[in-house]
Amino acid sequence: MSNVLSVQVSKEQFDKILDMCKQGEEQGATLECGGKRLGDKGYYIEPTVFSNVQDDNIIATDEIFGPVQSILKWKTIDEVSCDCFVLLLQHLPLYPSPTLVWL
Repeated sequence: MSNVLSVQVSKEQFDKILDMCKQGEEQGATLECGGKRLGDKGYYIEPTVFSNVQDDNIIATDEIFGPVQSILKWKTIDEVSCDCFVLLLQHLPLYPSPTLVWL
């Protein structure tokens, strides 16, 4: 089994994703892995995972359209920002990438 990582469509999108990863760290999210350019040719970005993401962080509120996964934690539905939760639910039928786990 192998993994396929697709290239970003343009330098503009590539730069936007890397900038959003930088902003995510600056806003207090923990970069668990990735977040950098992959290789030296093309517009590839390492698969990226952030934890400790707050629902007002840019990586939670804006569509990244790149290989970035944000992990947000909560214990009760009352702790979830309505805007963030509604955005996630709106995208579930369209994009298979958002994941919702309630512990």
